[in-house]
Amino acid sequence: MNPLIKTLAAVATCIVLATGALAFGVCTLAAPALANPVEDRSIRPFKVQVPQAALDDLRGRIAETRWPDRETVGDQSQGIQLAKIKPLVEYWGTAYDWRTAEAKLNSLPQFTTTIDGVDIYFIHVRSKHPHALPLIMTHGWPGSVLEPENGR
Repeated sequence: MNPLIKTLAAVATCIVLATGALAFGVCTLAAPALANPVEDRSIRPFKVQVPQAALDDLRGRIAETRWPDRETVGDQSQGIQLAKIKPLVEYWGTAYDWRTAEAKLNSLPQFTTTIDGVDIYFIHVRSKHPHALPLIMTHGWPGSVLEPENGR
């Protein structure tokens, strides 16, 4: 896979994960902590389970994308160029295998908890070394929790 498509695929993964997370309550618009003074702070196991109907709907919406006219400049000053975004959308809408990404996620020890009224999703991997210091790895936007896995 060429580097552009690989980069675009990573962006697509992030978008799909964000879409799935928003659709199924992993990420929420949080109410202030005072609105729920007795929140459940337990750490709960989590598995990604996106219904096929949601994926079919997403692919249908992607297929119905209405594209703007080609940009009037040769650089990205008007946004991402159609020549770059169209292959991403084509890949995402027809070839991207969400179930493979879902299986990768579900092979990891995933959890959720609530902190200050916000649902937090995380992966907790213990070190093989008994005296290892804890390490928190985060990703930016666009990004995905699968990025470290892709580097293996």
